[in-house]
Amino acid sequence: MKANTMIDTAAFFGLNTFTFLILTIVAVASHTLLPALAFLLLTVGFFCITIICFKAVDYYIHLYALEAITELEAFENNSQVA
Repeated sequence: MKANTMIDTAAFFGLNTFTFLILTIVAVASHTLLPALAFLLLTVGFFCITIICFKAVDYYIHLYALEAITELEAFENNSQVA
């Protein structure tokens, strides 16, 4: 459940990162420094949030895999005892 939420969040921030990157390029091309800096800061911030969300998804995937392996080992140990 949490991994799905994080994937959705990462996709949202990733899309916004791309949007702000385009706005930064347009602002630089228009020779407007202040909006270019603002959009650049937003781009970097959203990119960092996107990376954090993907790292969280990776963590949850490994956590679920470890939990499944632990349950499988416990099941195998119980089967061998019987």
